[in-house]
Parts: sequence; structure tokens; C-alpha cells
Amino acid sequence: MTELDPNKRLRLSHTIIDTAFAKDHNDLEQISLWDVNFSTDTLLHFTNIRSLHIYGCSITSLHMLADLPHLYDLKIDQPRGLENIDFLNGVKSLRSVSLYGLRNLRTSPSLKSNHHLTTVELGELPLVDGLCPYLDAPQLRQLRLHRRVNVLEGDIPLINQHPKLASFSWDTYGRHDEYRNYVIKKAGKTNWHSTGSS
Repeated sequence: MTELDPNKRLRLSHTIIDTAFAKDHNDLEQISLWDVNFSTDTLLHFTNIRSLHIYGCSITSLHMLADLPHLYDLKIDQPRGLENIDFLNGVKSLRSVSLYGLRNLRTSPSLKSNHHLTTVELGELPLVDGLCPYLDAPQLRQLRLHRRVNVLEGDIPLINQHPKLASFSWDTYGRHDEYRNYVIKKAGKTNWHSTGSS
């Protein structure tokens, strides 16, 4: 299914796109790909893209995103095959990044060179230990966690002492509520909040 509107937004689901398609639509600014098959180099031809949402696609690498100078919003949701996100610190234009359901991801790159990044959203990253690489983002203002995210004891002072962080939330939906409440309390700022089973 293809949904294209006049506001330079495209939503594709359960289809295939190639380089020719990307070249014909290189003025698009917002693209959502839902279970779409594409080669990684195809994305390079969406030269004006500002917002990219990838859901459920089979991908092993997104290194080419570093060559998209206008990309400021990136959401990756339950991809199949993606085990490395080292490309993130090369996407200097990013303002917002959301990572959800990367079940084989084990390490994250430091985002200290992402000077425009203000919002990070993480969820269902069961093998990633700690938030330190994300808290390295110098302009980070919002950190949102969902369900299984491994927050380490050493992350708590980093959360509390981050000079720009103004909003921290962790929605566990009834799982690990006790530890989440401990983290929220220990962080020691009144504007932190959480959602659990109550």
C-alpha cells in the first residue's frame, strides 16, 4: 500500500521500493516504511528527507543515514536483522531518535557528537546495558523509556546531573515497577515521572 499526500509525506506498507522509486520521489520530507523491502542505498536518494520511520523492515545496516544532511527525526521500531546502530553518531542533524524492539542490540555508540539531539526514546532493548551512551548527548532534554530498558545504578547520577535534561519518564506497565520507582526516587528531581501498574 502506498499513501502519498501533497505535503511531501509518504507512507508505504508491505511493498518493495528501489532506487528508481526513490529518485522519482526525492522531494519527500517525511517517510514511513512499514514492513517494506528496500536496499540500504535506496535511502540515499531521498535527499530532502527530514523524518524517517522504519517499522518491522528487514535491515542489517543503516550506515547511509549519515549522508542525509537534513534528517532530524528517526524512529526505528522492531526491525529484523539490525544489530548495530553505530551509524547514529554520524547523523549530526538528528534532533530526535526513537529505538524500540531492537532485541539483538547489545551496544550503543556514544552520542556526545550529536549536538542537536534533544529527545531520545528507548524501549524493549533487553540486551543493552545502561543509558550512558545516550546521556552523552550534550543537548539532551527529554529521555523517555518504555518497558524493558536496563537502567544501571551508575546511570542514576548521570540522569540527575545532566545539565540540560528536563524530562525523564519510564513506562513499565506493571513490569519492574519496584526498580523503576527506585530509579525515579534516587534521581531526585521532582519533574521525573513514571507509569506502572497502578
